[in-house]
Amino acid sequence: MKRKGECGIPKIKANQYKGLAQDNAIKANDRRREEVLMSPSLTLSLDRYGFVKEVKAHDERMTLNAASNLRNKHANELIADKSGSFFSRLKNDMKEPAFFLPEFRLYLKEETYRWFRGIVIKNGQNGYELICHDISKEKNDIEFLEDQQKVWSAVADQAPLSVILSQLAKAIERQIDGGVCSVFLYDEVKQQFQLGASPHLSYNFNRVTGFLLSTHHSEAMKAVQKK
Repeated sequence: MKRKGECGIPKIKANQYKGLAQDNAIKANDRRREEVLMSPSLTLSLDRYGFVKEVKAHDERMTLNAASNLRNKHANELIADKSGSFFSRLKNDMKEPAFFLPEFRLYLKEETYRWFRGIVIKNGQNGYELICHDISKEKNDIEFLEDQQKVWSAVADQAPLSVILSQLAKAIERQIDGGVCSVFLYDEVKQQFQLGASPHLSYNFNRVTGFLLSTHHSEAMKAVQKK
């Protein structure tokens, strides 16, 4: 019986696997950098203090209204960062003329944000150019698959119905910018809706655990179910 090495299967050491993974990661980042430069959605010109002085929208999804809301705002206010000090961290980390940001959330107006990938470039006025490429759809697709897996896992684990419905409501909310979802179950015997899940609605709303249907609405519900 031949050993693995004698069957024509090359032996790859652990450090070779690590090297291949690093090479693939570098190539992937190179492709992402190129994508940002070739198809920018938005460019923000920041002064040396981190304030947005000019906004250029290259993509129709970046409306003029949203773009105008960014002007004169500070980068720390616009870019979601756990530390709350994105600009200070950027200046400390930026050792080269250009700095790559794999992904970040940019608030366009009020509580509305989109996901971007970006490159920061130093300009001649001691400021910075932040070139942004919109990756919101890519992020939403990934989040949808993750949320879908959570729902199916809850079903497979025979979790309580309230847990399953709560996961479903959260999944729907993540796909709708600023959306809040609730799920009601229809009881055919009692002819009323019962609250199934509402993970992010107010306490006063959750006090409503169900509501009755009038005869007219009950007949309408039956008609809908038959179609």
